[in-house]
Amino acid sequence: MSYASPTREGCRGRRWSQPGTQRPAPCLEWIQKNIKYFGGDPTKVTIFGTSAGAISAGYQSLYHGGKIEGAFRGMILESGSPSTLHVHKPNDPVREAAFKFIANATGCLDAPSPFECIRSAPSNVLAQANDDVIKVDPYYHGAGQAPTIFVPTYDPGDDFFTDVPSKLLHSGRFAKVPFINGDQLDEGTVFINGTSMNTEQDIINWLTVRLPGLYFGLSNVTAVRELLKLYPTDPAAGSPYGTGNNTFGQGAQYKRASSVMGDLTFEASRRDHHATATKFGVKTWSYVMKEPPPNFVPLLGVQHGGDIPFVLQSLGVINPNAPEAALELMRTIGDYWINFAYNLDPNSMGSTKRPNWPQYGVSRKTLQLVASNITSVEDTPRQRATDFIIRNPDLYN
Repeated sequence: MSYASPTREGCRGRRWSQPGTQRPAPCLEWIQKNIKYFGGDPTKVTIFGTSAGAISAGYQSLYHGGKIEGAFRGMILESGSPSTLHVHKPNDPVREAAFKFIANATGCLDAPSPFECIRSAPSNVLAQANDDVIKVDPYYHGAGQAPTIFVPTYDPGDDFFTDVPSKLLHSGRFAKVPFINGDQLDEGTVFINGTSMNTEQDIINWLTVRLPGLYFGLSNVTAVRELLKLYPTDPAAGSPYGTGNNTFGQGAQYKRASSVMGDLTFEASRRDHHATATKFGVKTWSYVMKEPPPNFVPLLGVQHGGDIPFVLQSLGVINPNAPEAALELMRTIGDYWINFAYNLDPNSMGSTKRPNWPQYGVSRKTLQLVASNITSVEDTPRQRATDFIIRNPDLYN
């Protein structure tokens, strides 16, 4: 899903500021009305997704301050939380530049209603405009570059984002439904791979650049410098973790930048989501995926998205030679997910027993998912850094 940021002139009086977020809401309403005709139970809907899908699912829990009226009763979020991405005020200048770029590329810049014009543009023209707007200088370009400009906006009158997501969470304005929320071990590598990360200044430049094609909403260089003090320059401490001093032919700061990116975008928001929900009495379960994905690439480690074949039970199709231990991990993950959908608890209530998965709770318990060694661990790696991120509004929202 993408999130447009039209000008006020283009959408005055219309609920178009969050088209990507608005779309699932009527789908959930349709499910409530019709799922019974397909043998489903409207009182037992679980929403889940990976990456942008997980973020989008998390956004649904913010609808009307959490008053979701039974639209769903649980969530499974894989590599994405409600506060993973920065959201911005309407007419943020960088986002405005991106919108004007697309409006111009589609011949809609001078139209009476640019947004309506863009909606009616040919799909191939719109697709090309979308591809072009995120192009950046090779210095900034990563192999896994994401369209960071297309995220929601917040506004006091919005159905979802009356404020930034972290403030909504911390004030209890979210649906109090049980959830699973977990990350890959090396979330940041795929986004940093290919960038020019040779010095600390390169990391700062990348995180604070204000381009339509690359924009994280960070502008306080001092805050970024303070954050970097919590990440050693030693490659052995960076991501992919556990790979010693090997930088895989990338820049000297590649592994440090990957570690920062993974924590700043995924780990801090996941930990905050669990800790905040726990304070409000919500049952939650956390995991960290440490099993290498099929077609493993050493410089990416246990990369973002690598859990998908395990969740979708397709590991044996993708890799017919997958070891039995990895296939058993896949089946175990499938059991956890299905158990949660049925019982709002990933632990088995039937004859097939899997390793116990404790709730996150105040002890910060997290399940380590790796073949032949599924075990509960404390969620503390780089805790000083993620705590710093969560406490600092210049870094986290």
